[in-house]
Amino acid sequence: MFPSRNVITGNALLVTLSDLWRLKGKLITDCHMFLLICSGSIEAKIDGIHYILSNNTYVDMFEKTSFLIESIHGNFDAYAILPTQDFVLESLKSFRGGNDQYLMECLKFPVFRITQEETDTLKQQMQLLTNTFFTLNHRYRLGLALVYFKSLQMELGNIILNRADKIDENNDMFSRKDSISIDFMRLVWRYYIEQREISFYADKLNISTKHLTRIIKETIGFTPHDFIAEELMHQAVSMLETHEYTIQQIATQLNFSDQASFSKFFKKHKKITPTEYRQQLNFSE
Repeated sequence: MFPSRNVITGNALLVTLSDLWRLKGKLITDCHMFLLICSGSIEAKIDGIHYILSNNTYVDMFEKTSFLIESIHGNFDAYAILPTQDFVLESLKSFRGGNDQYLMECLKFPVFRITQEETDTLKQQMQLLTNTFFTLNHRYRLGLALVYFKSLQMELGNIILNRADKIDENNDMFSRKDSISIDFMRLVWRYYIEQREISFYADKLNISTKHLTRIIKETIGFTPHDFIAEELMHQAVSMLETHEYTIQQIATQLNFSDQASFSKFFKKHKKITPTEYRQQLNFSE
């Protein structure tokens, strides 16, 4: 659907104003999408419900959400990037932007109104990404795209945290399911290396494993096992990209029984072994 300049194969698709029409009438689902509307407006369906999205709007859409552009109006200017999970993992590594409230809001409804100043800030980051994508002969095209995507997320994280400071912490925005999901994620971030059994987290939350699994799938869009595995992969990739640890040491620190079980886990999620991943980075044990 798109020219080669818009795509880094296997990593991300970048869509600018001149190519956004290609998405019109196409149902976008099962992927992560970041859309910045700088001016004009679009009519779109989000999970089947009709909305008009105008200037100074940011869309942070998770995999469980569906998005369909119906029409485009006015002096329209917008950018969108649709990254693969591996691209996001590679770019952000140990960085986790925003806060719990923002995450739950994204999962419920991924559209946010922002100020003109915030739009200008995010647009600058999108323009850096655009320049990188469109320079096909740049030897470090992918590397720069990873850096600028992280920069975009840092600017977004700054906007989110600044807004969070102004929100009354005593407001009653979350449902019981939201609270359970947030508490589960916090527990995983604390215990994921030592504890991978869903029963451990269910016991901590005083609910059954079946109930926890149902709530997490409903609110986050992943199973609890998938969420824990993603955190492990996040840490594994970060450790593999340094000279500090051998693969055996990484396996030990991440609480795998041996190097073989770690390699099996890594290949299941990354499609290559830890050794092959390091070879791609041009250094070995």
